Amino acid sequence: SNSAMRLSRLRLLPARHLSLSSKPGACHLLRTAGTRMQHSAAESYAASTYPPLPPIAQSEHIASMVMREWTTFGEQPAIIDGTTGATRTYAELTAGVDALAAHLAGLGLTPGQLVALVSPNDLDYATVLLAALKLGLTVSPMNPTLTADEMEVQLRDANIAMVVGSPLCPQALEAAARVASVRQVLSLGPELGEILSSGQSVPTRPVCADDVAILPYSSGTTGTPKGTMLSHRNIIANLLQLVPPDGAFYAADEVVLGPGPMFHIYPLTVGLLFHLWRGTPYVYMSGPFSVAAFCSVVAGERAAPPPPAPPPGPP
Repeated sequence: SNSAMRLSRLRLLPARHLSLSSKPGACHLLRTAGTRMQHSAAESYAASTYPPLPPIAQSEHIASMVMREWTTFGEQPAIIDGTTGATRTYAELTAGVDALAAHLAGLGLTPGQLVALVSPNDLDYATVLLAALKLGLTVSPMNPTLTADEMEVQLRDANIAMVVGSPLCPQALEAAARVASVRQVLSLGPELGEILSSGQSVPTRPVCADDVAILPYSSGTTGTPKGTMLSHRNIIANLLQLVPPDGAFYAADEVVLGPGPMFHIYPLTVGLLFHLWRGTPYVYMSGPFSVAAFCSVVAGERAAPPPPAPPPGPP
């Protein structure tokens, strides 16, 4: 059973925050710190105790790297909804990614086209992400709490060709209907489930490591949200960088709890993709976040107290 496969120990992903003060002189301090960092960059690099990253092949991409050992992991739990207990094994994820990739290819989507993924944390979030990346498509994870007007701005700016949205985000469909570049729409839930169970597969497509893989948008705190073009090589390098400082701390009998939203690049990379690659079961939280819900998941998984986020600076 799924419960029997659950592992007893659980490690929480740390939340790392950077707060920039708006007080007078803050910019000068940041510039000074930046200059000092540049001056000491060579010395710091030379003194690093971490090994250099291995070469990243031009043909390597996120899906090929993350999924490489999935046949070995097989029926082990890969993703667990800490709220409902629903689980996807690596074997189920493999079949789902292949089936959805075949479906997307059948729609005529070609490498370089963009897919917007609009959903709160979901059991099939990684399936959609990796299926699109496997085909050489670019995925733009979108904040599911945005309004239809806000989503419309990003869909137009990115020239999105397809929107994959959660039934919990009806505003995504409303926004998609206003944007001429959006030719396809797919809903998570029963519609996606039927595709995932089709058993289809698609021939491997060549994907370049320098192609744009993920296009997250800034929050727009200081202006219009801006897309950040992240290549497969960027994300792969991030994953490789995590192995010496983080990977060594996860034992074979541990589970990782990541309460952050999957659309954000930090939980997406450091949490979801890293642990799917390493074979560590990843527990996420679905539904609206609350301290009570978080504590319930921690208690259910017998988690140690989480590292707290740094407190904000003085007002």
